[in-house]
Parts: sequence; structure tokens; C-alpha cells
Amino acid sequence: MSNDKRGMHTYVVEMWHEVLASPLGNSKVREFGHNVLRQRAPRLMKELGIRQIGDYHLDPEHRAIMVYEAPSVETLRDFLYRSGFCAYVNARIYPSRPLAEIAKWIDTEPPMF
Repeated sequence: MSNDKRGMHTYVVEMWHEVLASPLGNSKVREFGHNVLRQRAPRLMKELGIRQIGDYHLDPEHRAIMVYEAPSVETLRDFLYRSGFCAYVNARIYPSRPLAEIAKWIDTEPPMF
């Protein structure tokens, strides 16, 4: 997991929901989702020191990939719960780092085989 000079780590979050919980077809989820994305999430990101650096919808699946910088995995997990995302989506958090860092690390480690 990459840790920059500010103590931030990069995480990739995979989110998904069932078809009936889609904001596309469910008006209640749509209203709630708008509130999460436009109000709750930005306020909490500021409060928790989290920065969103990417967001992608995986068409036509009911999946999204979000990329965040956060001080810790626990902070990001708490953000997902407190913002309301986990009220209508499932989520997996993946620690991540640039492939260039992995290449350097591999060059310094002895081979296993």
C-alpha cells in the first residue's frame, strides 16, 4: 500500500448492488443516493481527510470502482458506513499502489522459485 509524504494511502473500492436497488429503477434509492453523493459524502470526506481521485461505473453491470486517498483503511471503512453508501451497496476495499512501486519492490526481493 502506497503511503505518501502526507501519511495518505491509496485504496480502490469496488461497489455493487442488486438490480432492484438500482437508482436507475428505484425512486427511493435514487433520492437516497443523490443525498449520499451530493451532500453526505463530500461533507464526510472533508471531515475525515479523504480525497476521491477516481470514480468509474462498470457498464452495464451494477458496479462501480472508486479510488480514494485516506489516512487509513479504517477511516475509509467508516466513511463508507457513515456516508450511507453501505445502506444500498456492497463494498470491498483494496489497498493499492502504483505498478512502478511494485516493479521496484520485485527487483529488491529474492525470487521464491
